[in-house]
Amino acid sequence: MTANAVTAHLPTRLTHEPLGHWLRNCGNVRYRADITWRGQVGSYHGWCVFDTVAHGARAMMLDVRAQQARHGARTLYEVVARYAPASDGNKPVAYADIVGRLAHVNPQSPIDLSDPETLAVVAHAMSIHEIGGHWAPTLDTFRSALAA
Repeated sequence: MTANAVTAHLPTRLTHEPLGHWLRNCGNVRYRADITWRGQVGSYHGWCVFDTVAHGARAMMLDVRAQQARHGARTLYEVVARYAPASDGNKPVAYADIVGRLAHVNPQSPIDLSDPETLAVVAHAMSIHEIGGHWAPTLDTFRSALAA
């Protein structure tokens, strides 16, 4: 797909909408040449671009779950520290505290992201933090996105 096709739906002037909204990438999933997510139609300045919000939510959930599986991240603090590291300018402890409050999860307690409902609730809360509550997909979008 050409760069023009990928960016055709992006605004041509500054807007108040977050970039993740325009890219249908509610988790601000970074582009990696070695991974092609289902529904990924390209990249834009280092971020994945998806054809649907559901595919963006699916990629986010699989990426979040991979942080736990690949790196042994047991708690929300550990998962967030991998997903949104301080080296990228994030504040992982504050991020995890916010997500914990939104998802009703203790960030210090073990969490099982292999459970689809837990994964959906946590990813939904993370997307609210990533792109803002007004722009984040609904919890139902996350619940159904793994099948998308």
